[in-house]
Amino acid sequence: MSKYTITIKDIVNNYNLLNNSKSIDEKLDTARSYIFDFDYPVIDDTTKKRIEIAILKHYYYREIAFETIGMFKIKLNDRLNLIMSRYNALYQKQDLTLSPYINSYLKEFGNNNGTSNTDTKNDDWQTTSDTPSGILTELKEGKYSSMAVYTNNNDTTNNSNASNYNREVESLNGVTYAEAFRNYFDNIISIDEELVNEFSDLFMVIW
Repeated sequence: MSKYTITIKDIVNNYNLLNNSKSIDEKLDTARSYIFDFDYPVIDDTTKKRIEIAILKHYYYREIAFETIGMFKIKLNDRLNLIMSRYNALYQKQDLTLSPYINSYLKEFGNNNGTSNTDTKNDDWQTTSDTPSGILTELKEGKYSSMAVYTNNNDTTNNSNASNYNREVESLNGVTYAEAFRNYFDNIISIDEELVNEFSDLFMVIW
């Protein structure tokens, strides 16, 4: 039956005719640029390379369910453009909103206000009067005195101190760093595995 069907291995070797001494991963890396020679949404080149090699390696000995490589590539193109928006969101959530070493996050914000007011009032009279029975009110008007010096001190001090604060605390609780690191990459592998399984119907059923 092999002369009527094509495996991924056949396709990969076809693109590596002059590089038989390469390792399987090197051959897959060379072949993927020819097999996936179309545009589809992907978050970065590193992710693109990883998932393309993962697809080719997983189905390496499987026979494509199409008569020609061209038809197979059209289906690959269609499938990747249909599903990658969802998988990109999963990868971004894993890479951007999660950290291997953070599982607890606290954010605190507020302000400190401190205000003090000091009022100082002082009336200082220095008088020389020719009228012993002189009255203070009249002295203010300049009556009965041969000399009067009046000083009015009225001082208000306002001390204001206001500040805002933000405090962010990130920590790892309940697991070791090794466990957290392993869990992080297990999640990525799980997403890759789910993605690879999306292409099973593009290959012949194994009996």
